Amino acid sequence: MDKRGIRLLGNTTIEVIIALVIVAVVLFAGFKILGNIFDNNKEARAEDQLDKFETVAEEVFQSGEEKSVEIFPPDKKWVFRSFPDYNFPLGQCRNSIGCVCMCEGVDCESLIQCRGFPFDIEVVGDYSETDTQLSAVSGGVSSTNEYKSVLELSPIQKLDVFREGEIVKIRRGK
Repeated sequence: MDKRGIRLLGNTTIEVIIALVIVAVVLFAGFKILGNIFDNNKEARAEDQLDKFETVAEEVFQSGEEKSVEIFPPDKKWVFRSFPDYNFPLGQCRNSIGCVCMCEGVDCESLIQCRGFPFDIEVVGDYSETDTQLSAVSGGVSSTNEYKSVLELSPIQKLDVFREGEIVKIRRGK
């Protein structure tokens, strides 16, 4: 082969590699943008559901009458949670007495929407999760964490909202 053919082959190879890198960067950016859009959509749906719940909770606090509300969580594994120890998630429910959150996961560390209330509010939950840890000594240790203020939401969740003394409580609907 002559020198011109080798140079042409080298230039073509470099152009193909650069084109592949550009395509990979564009695809990566596209997936990131789509992921953010879907996450923002989940947060917006959770916010809409909390708006609906907030109205019912305030009515129950004022009237003392039990009411029901249907919640449509944004996706699977979302929970409805209160914080009876007033240990609200960082930056949420400032200057509030009670706080209810819809979260993606029981820890409320990723996608989260919360509402603060000027009265005490509590989820009467039934959530438990089993955590299995491997250990060289015991082979495997299993522990169950129970959360009394967390409800795992089904695709359509009916919630009963009622007042007990000065506390508005939420439980899974019948």
